[in-house]
Amino acid sequence: MFLRPCSAIRGSSVLAALLVAGCSSGQTTDQAIDKALENAGQKREAVYPLAGKVTVDGMPPDLAEGEWIVMMLKDAANPKPNGPIRLISRSGEFAFETFGKDDGVKAGTYIATFSKLKRGQHKEYPGPDQFQNLYDDPDRNLKEYPELKIDHQPPGQKDYAFDLKIAGRQAAAAGPNAVTHFSHLPNPPATNPPDRK
Repeated sequence: MFLRPCSAIRGSSVLAALLVAGCSSGQTTDQAIDKALENAGQKREAVYPLAGKVTVDGMPPDLAEGEWIVMMLKDAANPKPNGPIRLISRSGEFAFETFGKDDGVKAGTYIATFSKLKRGQHKEYPGPDQFQNLYDDPDRNLKEYPELKIDHQPPGQKDYAFDLKIAGRQAAAAGPNAVTHFSHLPNPPATNPPDRK
């Protein structure tokens, strides 16, 4: 599936504008966010931390320069639309955010998908999924990997652990809702740092 995660981009653009507005008007960041949402006819939904670590065959991810694991949370009841996205580096650590750093996502039931993609030109991640489509399909993940179903409720959780089994497995066919490449993603961290000791 060719995805353009508009909600993630829109959210980060709004957040950037809000930070500028908050700094220039004497408002706190939270006040600026609330005001901008109000002006857009929206209300801030409660969010709860969703963070943890991803390993691949029991080890930290083996990623070359420009490679990232893309983790997307899909709505278990309707996996077609895009969901929250995080880029995961060699540390394997992830923390979702909506309004501020690592604040989390709204409560709900999600299916986690994982794709290993190499960055191309212009923030594109053209594929193919170097995890051989084994974890990029929310429909298959729901049936075959119950541990990837996340019932995210208050107060949230910061110690999720997902171990992706890749070695020695046959490639899977990408289903209609599979996350195999992206036309545009938010900027990843400046570098993909080496493993921390």
